[in-house]
Amino acid sequence: MRSVNTRDRAGTGLEALLTHGAGEGLKTCILFVPGVPGAWLDDIVSILGRRPGPFRVLIGVDGISSHPLRHWLRRLLLKETQAPGAPAEGVRRVFEALSPVAAEVWMLDRFTGETILPQ
Repeated sequence: MRSVNTRDRAGTGLEALLTHGAGEGLKTCILFVPGVPGAWLDDIVSILGRRPGPFRVLIGVDGISSHPLRHWLRRLLLKETQAPGAPAEGVRRVFEALSPVAAEVWMLDRFTGETILPQ
């Protein structure tokens, strides 16, 4: 829960946190990540790829801003939204990068609080 204090450091310290957690017997990890790709994404994918997990990832979005949404994303989100939010292409890139290294990747609409599971 203290990891919220590292939010502005783009995943810096995640490796040490996972190492410490493994030493304490923790078996799973939930990561909250933004729906916008950046330098952090490659780092997180690399770190998770070297660890046994399981990892659950929640991609936080405040709606999706792109019309029309691509077919797979429409199914993923269940509904389109007019609220300004993360660009659909960015969310897709984050989702596709993290899916191979995480047990589950969900989206969390921070505006509605709805957790959206991929179909």
